[in-house]
Amino acid sequence: MLARVRWGNVALAATIVGVAVLVAAWPALRAPAPPAPDPAPRPMATTLPTRPTVTTPPPPEFEVRHTAPIAKPRPVTPERRPAARHRPAPKPHRHRHRRPAPRVASPAPPQPAPAPQPVPVPRRQHVPSSVTAEFGPPPEF
Repeated sequence: MLARVRWGNVALAATIVGVAVLVAAWPALRAPAPPAPDPAPRPMATTLPTRPTVTTPPPPEFEVRHTAPIAKPRPVTPERRPAARHRPAPKPHRHRHRRPAPRVASPAPPQPAPAPQPVPVPRRQHVPSSVTAEFGPPPEF
C-alpha cells in the first residue's frame, strides 16, 4: 500500500496546508504594540543629577627584586649573517597528455555584402487647379 503512495504529492499537500496555516496565524504572530505614553502631564526635572565622586586607591609600592643588564644586539658581520630559510623546490606539475586538436582548413575570407539598391522616391503628381482652389495647396512632405 505504501509503495503506491505518491510522496511528491503528499509533500506538496503538506506544504500547501503549512502555508495556509501560516497565513491564517500571521496576525497572531506579530509582537504586541508598544504602550501609549501617560496622558497626564509631568514636570521636567529642575536640577541636574550629581556625579558620584570616585576615589582611586594609591598605587601599590613595588620593589625591584633583581635587575639584569639590557642585552645589546650583536652587529651583523659577513661571518655572522642571519640564516636563510630553506624552502623546498616546487614539484613539477603532472600534466595529462592530450592529443593535439585536429587541424582544420581555415575558411575562405568573407565576401563583402552587395551594396543596397537605391529606394525609388515617388514623384509629385500634378494637382489640377480646381482641386487646389477648393482644398488649398497640397502639403509638403
